[in-house]
Amino acid sequence: MALPVVNFEEIKSVSQEAIASYGTPAQFVEQGGAGRSVRCVIYRDTDPAALLQDVQGEPAKALLSPADFLAPNRMPQQFDALDVSIEGFHRIYTIMDVHPVLAETKLALIIATLKAN
Repeated sequence: MALPVVNFEEIKSVSQEAIASYGTPAQFVEQGGAGRSVRCVIYRDTDPAALLQDVQGEPAKALLSPADFLAPNRMPQQFDALDVSIEGFHRIYTIMDVHPVLAETKLALIIATLKAN
């Protein structure tokens, strides 16, 4: 039985277009550098059975588009920051870890683990 054809380039394109169209604007700040505008989706995975104090200590995650980090810019790294200010909510997150979301040989998205400052 043959596997169905999967268009990995289309997966990458749709993923990055969704972040560009619907992501939250944020300032990406490299260590010791000036900020620049990117779009992201920030969320927190929580266990519904977790105690409140445990949930508050859980790191957040950010979905980032690799298109926001094309040369000459560099990819996000540990200790860079995301500064988000939306409708009176302001938070600065430090990037603690970065993971790729791969679709075959395509870098579709980047997941960053965040710690609120």
